[in-house]
Amino acid sequence: MDTRTLRGATTLQFPLHTLTSQLGLLVGPKGFGHYWKTHYADKTFEHLYRWNAFDTAMLIPYFIVMIILAFYGIHRYQLVWLYFKNKKMQRSGVSRPCGLLKASCRL
Repeated sequence: MDTRTLRGATTLQFPLHTLTSQLGLLVGPKGFGHYWKTHYADKTFEHLYRWNAFDTAMLIPYFIVMIILAFYGIHRYQLVWLYFKNKKMQRSGVSRPCGLLKASCRL
């Protein structure tokens, strides 16, 4: 395999026999039409399963919970990203406004 560098980037050049062998796997000996018919147009298992109300009752809450968890994960990622982004901007000393006193609270 031949590699060339262009401004630090590496590009790979595949030999011609690799490309033709991959194309041959897609086309196959009987053609693309035979592949399509055997994989996507086959009606063998067409009426084996039917959708019902129980499936709907189980899957709708499941996907709602998954969407909520996805938003929670995005929020967590955002908080971590903001933390690392602003980590360098921490204040060295915390100053109190002049009108407030140091106090402790006992319960």
